[in-house]
Amino acid sequence: MESEVLGPKYWSGKFENDIKSVFFEQDRLVILVDTKNEVGEDAVLQISFEWIVAFRFMDEANMTYYSNLPLITSTFHLYKILSGGWSNGEVRQQGILDASAGVYSEYLVATNNGCIQILSGDAPKTIWN
Repeated sequence: MESEVLGPKYWSGKFENDIKSVFFEQDRLVILVDTKNEVGEDAVLQISFEWIVAFRFMDEANMTYYSNLPLITSTFHLYKILSGGWSNGEVRQQGILDASAGVYSEYLVATNNGCIQILSGDAPKTIWN
């Protein structure tokens, strides 16, 4: 799998972080991550997508393929998946995601408790709350 990190860095100490909430309306998706900022203060990272076509949430224990990769153990929550992900690396049912192949970018929001994969037509925006 190939990926690149996006968004701000979070604290490198040992702590629990998690998906706090997910809000979806029409094509817009907003994800709040309960985490710590780079200096260790409690913070919420808001990640928003304005144009998505698919997303899925999974507990990190169900994503061992991803959690065994170095990207999950870094100090970032947001990644752009360049190859080998949900849209072009996993076995799929015939006809599922066919219209999305090559048109949308894939992103991964990773925490040590939950993960969300997103197919989007635009890049995400991040802000600290």
